[in-house]
Amino acid sequence: MKKRAVVFTENTEGLETFAKTLINENWEIISAGKTGTFLKENGIPFSLDHSLDSAVKASDNYSHLMYLIMAARNSSSEFEVPITLVVANIIPKIQKVSAFIDYNANSNPIDIKTIGLIRTACAFYKDVLVLVDPTDYAEATVQLKTDHITNDFRLMLVGKAMNLTSVYDAACSISILGKNNLEDFPKHITMPLKKRNALRHGANNHQNAALYSLTLSESSLNGIKKIQGPEFSYAVLINCNTAWKGVCTFLKVLKNPFAVQTTDAENHHFTTNFTPATCFVFTIAIKNRNPIGAALGPDVHSSIQKTYNCDPESFDNCALGSSAVIDKAAAELLVTTGVKAVIAPDFTPEAREILASRNDIRIVQASQATSDFMDVATVDGGMIFQSTDTVPFRNWRVVTNTRPNQQQVDALAFGTLIAMLTKSDAAVIINDNQAIGVSTGQTNKKKAILLALEEASNCIKNNLTSSDQSAEILVSDTYINFDDALRCIADHGIKAIIQSGGSNSDGLLIDYCNEKGISMIFTGHQHFSL
Repeated sequence: MKKRAVVFTENTEGLETFAKTLINENWEIISAGKTGTFLKENGIPFSLDHSLDSAVKASDNYSHLMYLIMAARNSSSEFEVPITLVVANIIPKIQKVSAFIDYNANSNPIDIKTIGLIRTACAFYKDVLVLVDPTDYAEATVQLKTDHITNDFRLMLVGKAMNLTSVYDAACSISILGKNNLEDFPKHITMPLKKRNALRHGANNHQNAALYSLTLSESSLNGIKKIQGPEFSYAVLINCNTAWKGVCTFLKVLKNPFAVQTTDAENHHFTTNFTPATCFVFTIAIKNRNPIGAALGPDVHSSIQKTYNCDPESFDNCALGSSAVIDKAAAELLVTTGVKAVIAPDFTPEAREILASRNDIRIVQASQATSDFMDVATVDGGMIFQSTDTVPFRNWRVVTNTRPNQQQVDALAFGTLIAMLTKSDAAVIINDNQAIGVSTGQTNKKKAILLALEEASNCIKNNLTSSDQSAEILVSDTYINFDDALRCIADHGIKAIIQSGGSNSDGLLIDYCNEKGISMIFTGHQHFSL
């Protein structure tokens, strides 16, 4: 007995084999458009249905598709044989807002044909089998040949179909609202996420995990390519992502000329200009989502060496991000460390050969910058969305009699970049473009500073700094509560401080800094991060 199927797919993976199987099993295929062209090129016969063609108006097309599927329950239809199989899919993607504004009947960005076909098939799933995922073709072949479609299989297929249509709708919604800034936080959020691959394991070996990618063409995840090494685990992937976020923030902020409006202690207004870090390579080491070291160097080898010297004992199992191509010299240094992943724009052939001697190191090539789409956190039963923290500061207020010199100005900006990537409460000590003291995730602001100073002292004591300078720059991601315990700041050689300001003890700290000749900046800008 002849059977009918509608085949209209954007993803043609596995379609040739499946369609030929249908023909061999006495199915008639109805198709059109690009799918029809694909079938024709592969020698697969089909009946052309012009209602599926893009030239047909959307309203006419949708009503006709409804009729095609309803024929499965209506034997009096003009189709003597009802349609009991729908093979259809669409690839959800973010589109330009202009596509939704400037369109005609032939270029409607909302694909009513395919979506309408799938939804109608879902409504009649007890009589119509709907296939949207090529991975289900094999099982569908078996069940169709035996003429025994199980209820579980039908339900799974309709669930997948509804999942696809909901994600497609989400992609269109984000294209219109999110990309056009029409509404930052719409009433409902459905993320167009696609499973990319399973991870080696979760945060611990006994946990399972999978990676889902947001279908944004400009996201860094879509530009990541693992060249060598084991499959990602949860921790390694998170650390890689954080390292690359740091690299991208450096490229966006410090590589380009920028300035900030400044007011001094006498209320004089002027502009503070920062020196573009065009001649520097930036590297950053991330462990447990926090920086354990970061540095600027004249070349990638020296930058990595300085980053490693920030905290050699903590380098095991970290991920390192670089703003420059990893060369032979850098690779020779990296294989002597305990680094577990290196993410960079590229790796020279010599570097790849050297790094291949360590099969436990993931070598990751990144070709796209971070999208800064949204920061997302999960809570029990829900999710929190917030805009990303990408602005180091909007203005400066020099609250001390002493102003920072140009070298200190640039170091204050560099330190702020590192603090933005560090879990709060945090403090960062900078010496000669090297983060020699980083405290992370402290519950007490004073402890954060004291711990960072201690880390910096150990770095200097062990001759791991690149110059004879003491720890000159102190960066706090929030305001500083000053008391007697922090009167040691000057003893550590601190010459300039940057913080948000706003503590009840601001006056005491300003007096202390004036007494010690330390310059201090208030930004009014916190970088609190969880």
